[in-house]
Amino acid sequence: MPCLLLLAAGRSRRLGRPKGGLVAHGVPLLVQQLQKARAAGIDRALVVLGASAPRLEKLLTPTLQRKLGFNELRICHASAWREGMGAWTPLGDWPARYAMACAPYPKTGGKCWCCW
Repeated sequence: MPCLLLLAAGRSRRLGRPKGGLVAHGVPLLVQQLQKARAAGIDRALVVLGASAPRLEKLLTPTLQRKLGFNELRICHASAWREGMGAWTPLGDWPARYAMACAPYPKTGGKCWCCW
């Protein structure tokens, strides 16, 4: 079964606030990505937080985590987030293959930055 690796550790310098915390249709983008992954049948997720970890972690309450229904949902803190993209490392026994997700980037008409 594929796993989701959701990278949300950047500081969102250009936007000025965490992209994962932006609300669209009443739901923060970070939560929307997790919902979409779960709806696609992914049952394990690793969320990597960094620059805005305290703010984004508040979105991932234990109640929400149970409601999402992942068999496993881990939150990892990328302490080296200041070093830029790629400064994280996966945890322990997680598979080498991940389903990648990123939040939609406003300047691309709602597409994620890796898809435009």
